[in-house]
Amino acid sequence: IIFAFPSRVVPFSIAIRVPFQMLDALNSLIQEIIDFRRAETGHQNLKIQRIDISGLCNDIVSSFTYLREQQNVKLETDIAHDLQWNTDYSCFTKIIYNLISNAFKYTPAEGTIRVSIKRDGELLLLSVYNTGRGIKKADMNRIFNRYSVLDNIEENATRGLSARNGLGLAICQTMTELLKGSIKIQSEVNEYAEFIVSLPKLEADSDEVAPTTPNIPSDMLSLSARPATGAADATAVSVPGPAADQEQNTGDDEADNRPRILVIDDNPDILTLLYESLPEFNVVTAPSADKGIEIVRNGSISLIITDIMMPGIDGLELTRQIKQDPYTRHIPLIILSSRNATDDKISGLESGADAYIPKPFTLSYLRAVIVRLMRGKDEMAEYYNTASSAYKYHNGQIVDKEATRFVDQLDTYIDANIDSDELSAESLAAHMQTSTRNLYRKMKELDLLPPNDYIKEHRMSFATKLLVTTNLTIQEIIYRCGFNNRSHFYKEFDKRHGMTPKDYRQKHKAKPQ
Repeated sequence: IIFAFPSRVVPFSIAIRVPFQMLDALNSLIQEIIDFRRAETGHQNLKIQRIDISGLCNDIVSSFTYLREQQNVKLETDIAHDLQWNTDYSCFTKIIYNLISNAFKYTPAEGTIRVSIKRDGELLLLSVYNTGRGIKKADMNRIFNRYSVLDNIEENATRGLSARNGLGLAICQTMTELLKGSIKIQSEVNEYAEFIVSLPKLEADSDEVAPTTPNIPSDMLSLSARPATGAADATAVSVPGPAADQEQNTGDDEADNRPRILVIDDNPDILTLLYESLPEFNVVTAPSADKGIEIVRNGSISLIITDIMMPGIDGLELTRQIKQDPYTRHIPLIILSSRNATDDKISGLESGADAYIPKPFTLSYLRAVIVRLMRGKDEMAEYYNTASSAYKYHNGQIVDKEATRFVDQLDTYIDANIDSDELSAESLAAHMQTSTRNLYRKMKELDLLPPNDYIKEHRMSFATKLLVTTNLTIQEIIYRCGFNNRSHFYKEFDKRHGMTPKDYRQKHKAKPQ
């Protein structure tokens, strides 16, 4: 962080090195203050959209999976299916995130958290319930007061949960009121606490549908997914880096049948998050592109996940190197980056990435992309190992690739000589290095017209194209298409289109732009 202080003599700055966890907590606090102040002063602009509440809430709950496992808490859901509602996406997301993170603060080990959402007439009811110490009646009046923080800050700090700074519930109440709803508490001391939010269905500002993937606030992602170490410095987190992977995992790789995924990112928290959150895969990590390339070349990798902004070689250049190497281009590659502008996504895909996922992200979506890409890779390998790979679709029919090459050779030769009056079955057979008889038999096997009729169809198609795309006279078109007899051309044209070339041109001539 750089603090700049004006001086009457000369401006100067002080650079302070801040540990990652402290910086994350500061970012969290600043964002909460901004959110709360914006809402409190009436500067929170609402954008009412139709939202897939069911999908959004399920994704939000899934983002707390790591925290649930870490704290040994039972996380239950009762979320109505296919529930859509008109509300503000940002406000609703903050309400549910803050309520769930608050529940994790006060739920003891082996306790229960239950998230319920359903429609009750003209209201949307969101309930977050947790077992634990509950809330005294005397405290209920001040629970949403931003100046009041209840009594277990020290305990929460040891569990890595103090990042919400006491503003979360105040934000919930303010956001709920902005949405013209209400929030109430039900509780029994030493038993449970339950927060119930009621939201009316508001009139949508437009027909635009909000995204189904939640835009997870970075502080929420760190709260719900990052292991709490209790240490001040990020280096205290046990991250399975490249060296550790080489030493610890290499010996087990032969016995490990799980697909091997390489994650490349200079952020140790992202490496830890993905290493811990994808147990169905054999995840190895690298803090730089150079180390990642080394791992790829030293072992079998099933899929690569990489950031863009890294020291040395960036993710885009890494992707190009992987995809231009004939021995690694087959490996599916996902870019996972905080650069989420459209141009950035286009650059990522143009560099060769198979998918581009912006940060912040949900683990459930990332997992779905991983599974889809790896399944596609397996299906492609299976395809090329079967007889099916020798066939393809052509004009709606399945033909073998050798037949397709034969037809392509025919078409190329006819198109190149279409204005020649010497183009015939005999010249076509000579070009294909076969006899006229064999050419007739081969084209019949492929269910094609006889050679002379096949040539005639090409000529007529070309003539029709020239009629509507050029200003050539009809006589010029006749010669360009290899017809020697004007009356014969008119007769064949009428067979196909039921009108003269002139009438056809007038009907179909493209209008000038």
